[in-house]
Amino acid sequence: MRAQSWCGLLLSLWATRGRSQEQPFAALARHRVGAAVDTLDRCTQVPGEAPRDCGNPYVRIVEATGRGGYELRNEYFDSTGKRETVQITRTTADFAVRYERVQASADSAALAVHDGMASAWVATPRGTRLIGVASAPERYAGDLVEQALALSGPRVGRFVTFPIGNLYGPDAIGVSTDTLRVAERTEVVVRGRRVPVLVATHRNGNTSWIDARSGRILARRGRAGPNRFWWHVAHGVELPKS
Repeated sequence: MRAQSWCGLLLSLWATRGRSQEQPFAALARHRVGAAVDTLDRCTQVPGEAPRDCGNPYVRIVEATGRGGYELRNEYFDSTGKRETVQITRTTADFAVRYERVQASADSAALAVHDGMASAWVATPRGTRLIGVASAPERYAGDLVEQALALSGPRVGRFVTFPIGNLYGPDAIGVSTDTLRVAERTEVVVRGRRVPVLVATHRNGNTSWIDARSGRILARRGRAGPNRFWWHVAHGVELPKS
């Protein structure tokens, strides 16, 4: 009987092992994301080599707003320094999106969420779509979730699951589920100093390197095609070959 009891306990622990790694999403809002202004270069990479062809930077700005919320602003520039695209996202204190707008040279889009209702418009060379719903699912700003997760000090293997939107997707108001998992804790060199970072991966495979102490996003990588990656690397950051 005792052997059977121990076997049952071990099976129970094994069955719950994966679930115990999930971190409550609501708890992340306790970790305030600090204001920051960072410039990141856009690069390409072949596996086994360092990122190259870096240029066409963008400026990432995080600011606090009223009632404890945030404004996240990304400004993208071409190689001549001309601003190409501006993306603005405003959120609540728990990172829920309340307003989002993208203004580019060829197209633009916007989304507003208020009291559970949402409206959006998307303008492209093919025309303009207007969308409105009386009941909109919540969606969250993935950038801020990344930063708050790093500030929470999670162990490797911990993850959070949360809904995100895609303003340029087939359904500008609909959401999908993202999972952000802590893949590794390591260090990178920033302006000659070794900085501890948290490496986090998204469900689509995109990976971020986040300063474990300040929560600032130091680099990002995603797949740009067969045997090729894109990188966003903050100025002064040196990344290992991968």
